[in-house]
Amino acid sequence: MRHKFFGKEISGPFTIPSGIITTEIPTLKRIAEDVPQVGILTTKSIGRYPRDGNREPIVHCVWHGAFANAVGLRNPGADVFAKKLSELELPRDKFLLASVFGARADEMVYVVERLEPYADGFELNYSCPHSPGHGASIGHHPDSVSEFTHAVRKKTDRPIIAKLSPNLEHGQIQAIARAAVDAGADGITAINTVGPDVYRINGHPILTNPAGGSLSGSGIKNRGIEVVKAIRKVTSPKTPIIGMGGIATAADIMEYKNAGADYFGIGTALAGMGTKQIAQYLAALENDLEHGTNEAQQYLVSMESGHRKFRVRANRRPADDLSVIELDDGFEIEPGQFVFAWIPGVGEKPYSLLYDDPAKIAVQKRGQFSAALANAEEGTELYLRGPCGNPLDLDGVKRAVLVGGGTGTAALFLIARQLVENGADVYGFVGAKDREHLIYLHSVAEGFYVSYATDDGSFFFTKYYKGTVAELLEKEIKKGNFLAQGTVFFNCGPDAMIRAAEAIERGYVPQEQILSSNEGLTMCGYGLCGACAREDGLRLCVDGPFMNPIEQNKY
Repeated sequence: MRHKFFGKEISGPFTIPSGIITTEIPTLKRIAEDVPQVGILTTKSIGRYPRDGNREPIVHCVWHGAFANAVGLRNPGADVFAKKLSELELPRDKFLLASVFGARADEMVYVVERLEPYADGFELNYSCPHSPGHGASIGHHPDSVSEFTHAVRKKTDRPIIAKLSPNLEHGQIQAIARAAVDAGADGITAINTVGPDVYRINGHPILTNPAGGSLSGSGIKNRGIEVVKAIRKVTSPKTPIIGMGGIATAADIMEYKNAGADYFGIGTALAGMGTKQIAQYLAALENDLEHGTNEAQQYLVSMESGHRKFRVRANRRPADDLSVIELDDGFEIEPGQFVFAWIPGVGEKPYSLLYDDPAKIAVQKRGQFSAALANAEEGTELYLRGPCGNPLDLDGVKRAVLVGGGTGTAALFLIARQLVENGADVYGFVGAKDREHLIYLHSVAEGFYVSYATDDGSFFFTKYYKGTVAELLEKEIKKGNFLAQGTVFFNCGPDAMIRAAEAIERGYVPQEQILSSNEGLTMCGYGLCGACAREDGLRLCVDGPFMNPIEQNKY
C-alpha cells in the first residue's frame, strides 16, 4: 500500500518519533533502507548550538511498556548536522522531517535555514518537557507558538509541523494548535512525553536530571488519543496529524485513527528490539492493520528496570587509574552480555563483568562516574541493571582466538570460561600500555594459552611482546600454530585496536567468523537513545554487542 505525505509518495504511514532510535545518521539511513513501513524519517531535535544533554541515566524503564527519559535535547548543533545531512542519500519514497528547536525564534529560523537544502519538512519542537527555555517552555503559550511558527513560515516554503505537548488542559491545547496553524503550520504532531516527574528506586531519584523525566509508552496512550481528538475538533480535516504515544498494536493505531490521526509515530514499543526485529515488527503491524490480525504483538520485548542493589566487598587497585571491584553477590549473565552500574546521585555507565559470582568489574578512570566507581570503598552501595545485549551462542565453536585491549578484555572472561568448559581450543591475546594495566585473561582456566603485549614491553611472564596486541596477533598467526578451519575470532577493546585486529583476521577467515565488541558510547541499553550506533547503523546494545566487522562501504 502506498501513502502520500504533503504530496510526496512515501513507503509507509509510520514514523519513529524524534529522539528515539534514529538519532544518529547511520541508523536513520539503515531504517530508511531496511524498513519500508517507516515512510516519514524524523530526526533528533536540532538546535543552533551543540548540547551535551544530561548525564546518564537518561532513560528508565518504569514498568513494562513505559519509560521515563530526560535526554536533554542532546545534539551536535545545526552546522554539524547540516554537514551530516549533506552526505546522506535516502530512498525517494521517504520524507525527511527535521525536528528543530530554539530558545528564540531567530535560533529556530537559523536551524531551519541551515537544514532546508536537505530536509523535506520541519517539525517544530514545542513540547520537550525537561529542557528549560526550550520546547514546552515555548509551546505552553499561544503567542510564543504563533511568533516562532510565523518566523519559520517566512523563511521556508517547506511543510511545517508543530509538535505539541500533552501537559496542558484541552482548551489550552486547542488554542495552541489553532495558533500554530493560523501562523503557518501545515500539520500537527501529538503528543510528546508526559511530565516531567521524579522516578525513584529505593528512595533514590534514578535520572540525573533534577526535574526528573517524562513518561512515554503505554502509560500515555489514553492521553495521546484525547489530545489528538481535541486538536482534530479545531483543525481542518485536510490538516495532517501525526498521532503518537503508547502505540504498540494495530488496535492502538485504530484508536488514534478514529480520534483523527492520519500518520502514526511508534517509539517506546521498539524498546529492546534489534534492527531486524524492528523490520519484522513493523511489517507485521502493517499486515495487522490490513487484515485485522494481531501478529505484531509477538515481537514486543518484555522489559523491566532490573536494578539490583550490591555493596562493594573489595577494591583491588593494580594501577593508579585502574581498579577491580568485587561485589557482595553474584549476577546472572551470559557470555557476550553486559550490565550498567549505577551509583545514586553520581551516574551510570556500562561494564562487562570479569566474573559473575561474585560479580567483578574492571574500571578504568576516565570521567566523573568511573572515578567514583574506581575509588569506591568497601561497603559502598551501588546498583547493577541488566543483563543487556545479546548472549553469544558458543556451543558450535571448536577453536577460538580472543583478542582484548585494555579494560575491553573484561568482556572476554565469560566467553573464555564457557569455551574452555565446552572443550574448545582457546587462544588469548591481551594488550595494554604497561603491565600494571594488563587484565590477566589466563586466570580464567587451566591450560588456557594466553600471550600478552604491552606498549613499553614491561611484563614478567614468558609469553610477552613489546608493541600492540594486533602486532602480536599477526606475528603469532604467521607462525601457523593455532589457526584451523572454523576458527572464530572474538575481539573487544578500543576502536583502533578492533580495526587493526579485524584487518589481520579477514586475511585468514571469512568475515562471519569474526565477532567484535567496540568500546563505544552506550547510554541507555534499551536501544532507544540510539547513541551507540555504529557506522553501519546497527546499535551496540540491541544488535550486539558482539557483531561482525562493520560494513565500511555500506553507508
